[in-house]
Amino acid sequence: MKIAEHDVQEIKATTTTKKETSELDTYYREQFERVGYKCVDIRNTIHTTDSYIEKFLPFKLLKLIGQYFIELFGGQVEEKILLSERDKVKGLYVDMLDDTRP
Repeated sequence: MKIAEHDVQEIKATTTTKKETSELDTYYREQFERVGYKCVDIRNTIHTTDSYIEKFLPFKLLKLIGQYFIELFGGQVEEKILLSERDKVKGLYVDMLDDTRP
């Protein structure tokens, strides 16, 4: 069975050289490395967002609710709210500063 010259040319056109294979290998390794870095960035963003939601948002909400009640009820409840906030805020500050997640 003879291989036609056209078939030989087609095979040569689709065959990659070692240099081309090496370049493709390098290209794909770089792409996988970039994907890895993107995954780490996403994980860090999620960790930061989780930390904010878990630690800082309760503090902010407590302060906003306290201010709202003080404006709504005036001096009647202001002292009670401030005393309650003081105790709650101490615990929230401890939680905020204790960021021991990996």
